[in-house]
Order: sequence, then structure tokens, then C-alpha cells
Amino acid sequence: AWLEFETDAKNISYVRVDRTRKLPLSVLVRALGFGSDSEIKEIFGDSDTLDLTLDKDVHKNPADSRVAEALKDIYDRLRPGEPKTTDSSRSLLVSRFFDPRRYDLAAVGRYKVNKKLSLKNRLLGYTLAETLADPDTGEVLAAKGTVVNNEVMDVLKDYLDRDDFKTVTYTPSDEGVIPEPVTVQEIKVFSREIPDREIKL
Repeated sequence: AWLEFETDAKNISYVRVDRTRKLPLSVLVRALGFGSDSEIKEIFGDSDTLDLTLDKDVHKNPADSRVAEALKDIYDRLRPGEPKTTDSSRSLLVSRFFDPRRYDLAAVGRYKVNKKLSLKNRLLGYTLAETLADPDTGEVLAAKGTVVNNEVMDVLKDYLDRDDFKTVTYTPSDEGVIPEPVTVQEIKVFSREIPDREIKL
């Protein structure tokens, strides 16, 4: 199973599931269980690209929830012509991406993904939009406005490996593919393109 992500010339983000026609990225996020625009903005932060992508993702069938509609949209791309229901759509996505017998990254794959997405790798060079403090003592580790260079990263690196440092838990809808709450590590920084805009890493 393939997931390909791309952004077009109009700054709209798309996803292709198994090399099918592209869908707005928000359709995949909704299918996972985060149905409302406000939930998606809470997870990804506010950006022009996200706003344009959400504008492209139109709610076509008011009888369906946004999550159910997204599941059916993806099912329609993967199995065109077959009758689609919310349950069949959900089970197809679960079997493609969440069934360890069919889709298993194994230890090496998980290591590579975690290394690529690690905040330690992505935070360097950004300016903090919030003060980072030790969760146990309250001691300030890096003040708001600090540029994260190698010296600052030496102070932060052990904290970034902790499960209780700057984590947020998001709870998906029961209709979605993800059955349990998802905990992620988020740090607010200032955008490199628009220095007064806060973004989440």
C-alpha cells in the first residue's frame, strides 16, 4: 500500500492512496477520525496551505458525517464501481494500513520513520514561539524567541525523548479508522517564511 503526499502550484496539499487519483489531504485526515475543520486546524496549526486544502474539500452529502464521507471517497478511489458503505470503507483502510499482517514497517522501518519525524531533526534553525520548561522543576530550558541551534538542542535533546514533554493527545471519532487516542509531541515555533506566524512542529 502506498501513500504519496504532494502540494500543487496553488499550494493545496493532496494525497494519493495506492497511486490513484489525488484527494485533498484533509480527506485522509477525516477518514482517520478527525472530521471537523476545527479539529484538523488544532492538529496541524493554522496555515494558508491548510486553509486552501480545507476549501477544496467540500462536504457533498449532508446525510453523511464528514468522517463517513471521507471514508467513502477513499473507498471509491480504491474500488471504483463497487457499492460503498462506511463499514466496508473503514475495514478496507484498516486492512491496507493498520493490519500488521499486511502492512508492517518492522523495527527498521519504525526507526527510520521516527528518526525522520523526530522533533530533534526538525526543530534546528527555528525560533521558539513558546518558552520550554522542565516538566518536573519548572526550570526554563529555552525562552520564547530563542533560535534553536546546536547549543540549545544539547539542552533540549533529553527532554524531547521523554513521553511527558510537550505532548498533546487527540481523540478521533468512533467512526474513523483510528480506534484510540493519539498522543503527539508539539512545539510552537515561528514560521521561517512569515516570521510573526506561529506554527506547530
